[in-house]
Amino acid sequence: MTNTHPEAEHDPTAAEVAAIFGEWGERRYASSPVHQRICEAVSADPSLAAPLIDWHTQAHSRPTPDTGDLVQPAQLFTPVQYLLRTTATDHPLAEFYPTLGGMRSAGRALVDAWRDFVITHHDRLVPLCGRAARQNDPQVWAQVRPGITWAAATHADGRPLALIELGAAAGLGLLPDFYRFDYGRVTIGDGPVTLECHLRGGLPPGLADELDIAERIGLELDPIDADQPDDADWLVSAVDPEETTKLVRLGGGLARVRDTEIDLRHGDMFDLLPRALAEVPDGHLPVVYGASVIAEADEPARMPRLLTDADRDLVWIMAEATQVSYPLVTTDPPPAYDDPTVGGLVAVVIRSGEVVDVVDLARLDRYDTWLEWDPRPLTPRAPSA
Repeated sequence: MTNTHPEAEHDPTAAEVAAIFGEWGERRYASSPVHQRICEAVSADPSLAAPLIDWHTQAHSRPTPDTGDLVQPAQLFTPVQYLLRTTATDHPLAEFYPTLGGMRSAGRALVDAWRDFVITHHDRLVPLCGRAARQNDPQVWAQVRPGITWAAATHADGRPLALIELGAAAGLGLLPDFYRFDYGRVTIGDGPVTLECHLRGGLPPGLADELDIAERIGLELDPIDADQPDDADWLVSAVDPEETTKLVRLGGGLARVRDTEIDLRHGDMFDLLPRALAEVPDGHLPVVYGASVIAEADEPARMPRLLTDADRDLVWIMAEATQVSYPLVTTDPPPAYDDPTVGGLVAVVIRSGEVVDVVDLARLDRYDTWLEWDPRPLTPRAPSA
């Protein structure tokens, strides 16, 4: 969901918090009875979000706030579930969270338990509201993997792949050979974690081929260390209470990351990428990719030039809204989809530092549930200086 609220240049008022929670309850949390019920309750009684309001007040009293100023329910929902998962496991509120084994329905008793929790744990919740909530659901890689296998089948020429994930978080996107991918008409792999995605259109080349992966490199401004229990607990605490399947995906992915040699690098991806590409052996093909990461980047127009300046063969794959990806790499206009949740899987093929092909490989939905494979060549745009 795109946040339509302006950055708060003042401490949020009770009325503003009520309006924000009410809006998010109707849109973002329509499929989460627990969070939707809490949003409704906060919209009627903003004191139920007191830790979040108090964090914003304290943040504005500091010269440099720890995180952004936008009021979002996740800033409170994640800390609450984190404490329930770690140090407040015996509180009755946990009984309403299926991700914590709870089975009670989201009625009036939920609101009463929430009220008691945010009062009892207020002082512990306030600083946690300033810790960025993280998302790293492996599900999106069911949409990206066909792009990786396409690159391997059509451009690797027998070379092993060097995977470079942009915005890698914990590195769960660097495991395309680990998951079991159920595409409806075809199932790939036999891993313990299943990612389901309805495949429409044609069959991507190389989809069932075994990937030859030589390097797994993740670039992340704020990496999640799967070996640190606190990092892992914080990550899974961002899962909505009813998303038990997502919790299984995350748990399985984190376990695999711990047992896989992954080079997770800390810093700005634009700063890290040139060195990462330079360090990949000449006999390997770098495949640079990310999902909904370019849209969040500062100065995304820098990316095409960084890739061509590497002066080598590589493939860049973007799972983004086409309004984001197209202007960077093609002079063709973005397709006008009636459904704003439809994006595209776009590939850029670079040989010896020159863009030779730009292909819109597939349409996809931003909920990671389907992919329509229908490759169309695009007119390359020269990278800006």
